[in-house]
Amino acid sequence: MPKIFFKPNDFRRLSLLPGEVRKYITAFPMLLNDIQSYKDDSIEDIKNRVERCYSLRTFDRFMGIFGFIKIEKEGRSYDVAEFVTKTKLFDKLITCKNPSARKP
Repeated sequence: MPKIFFKPNDFRRLSLLPGEVRKYITAFPMLLNDIQSYKDDSIEDIKNRVERCYSLRTFDRFMGIFGFIKIEKEGRSYDVAEFVTKTKLFDKLITCKNPSARKP
């Protein structure tokens, strides 16, 4: 789970961090096979498509639509940075426990 969900509601960060996508690809490695690739694509090109897919489906099409996060976009065209902030609705409906805070 992205670490943003363990932060206060006013914490704003980029919607996608590389470590999160690596976990997503590890959990669903078949995605790399299902992404349309072109003749000269490198594995990095394919991973970039998976990152965009993850961000779009997780943040824009699920959490944003249902009001769990607020999405702000800065920039233009292909140079857009997306920032997310969780909402009070998220905290009201979902409880996240930080796995790194577990006691032995």
